Amino acid sequence: MKSLHNKSLIVTASIFVSMFSLPVQASFNWSFTSGCGNGSQVVSCSQNSNGNIATATAWSTKSSSPTAQLEQGTLGRWDGLGVTNTGEGTSSPNHATDNSGRYDSILFNFTTAVALTQVSMGWVQNDADFSLLRYIGDGSGSPDNLTNETYSGLTSGGSWELVGNYNSFSGGADNQTANVNGSGVNYNGSNINSDLTKTSSLWLVAAMNGNWGWTDSNKDYFKLKSLAGYTPPPPDIPGVPEPSTLALMSMSFLAFGFTQRRRKRNLALD
Repeated sequence: MKSLHNKSLIVTASIFVSMFSLPVQASFNWSFTSGCGNGSQVVSCSQNSNGNIATATAWSTKSSSPTAQLEQGTLGRWDGLGVTNTGEGTSSPNHATDNSGRYDSILFNFTTAVALTQVSMGWVQNDADFSLLRYIGDGSGSPDNLTNETYSGLTSGGSWELVGNYNSFSGGADNQTANVNGSGVNYNGSNINSDLTKTSSLWLVAAMNGNWGWTDSNKDYFKLKSLAGYTPPPPDIPGVPEPSTLALMSMSFLAFGFTQRRRKRNLALD
């Protein structure tokens, strides 16, 4: 009986330790190479990774001006997601996410806030230069509805932050990956956003449009193939014990309970 009681205490202690030792960081990878219309046009496209759903919608300027207001377009999935707007047809390369004519972008709405770490492209023509923005507003209104917004107004209004401009794609090579929100991608010689604590539930991938101080003569066409990201550990809060501390506390309480139980039993036998 005593042996069984000891085993129960050990099992209980193990459960407590495992509860407070579980990793609090989750990794995600959303692939857009299947579903999502399979070549036909859809209003939105959702993919699930470990319970975190990424819902994509398409946005384009209403005219050929990069400062024009935005309207919602449609998404088509070929070798990744492309955008079609009201001013262009669905023939190649216009069904790509591009800056030829009107300026396209894809908005991703996540179930849980994430730090994006990778943007991967499938099909690419010319270049695949893009800008990455994250929503930092208070969530009021409908931040996932960009109708009549402008690209420049998103950041100047303070609700969105430019995370970086990325020109790592050149020569029209397919299946390239940009490491965003970290090392490996440079623009004008400086590292872009090495702060991995930048998280949001809304991220915008926009074909280069000049609103954030970046232009070149090449037209950009790409199909967005996948995203990767993670939920970082929460920051330390003063006065709240670390997980390891909580585990030690739990073990101490269990040991104390075991000692008291054994003491009472010994007293009863005297």
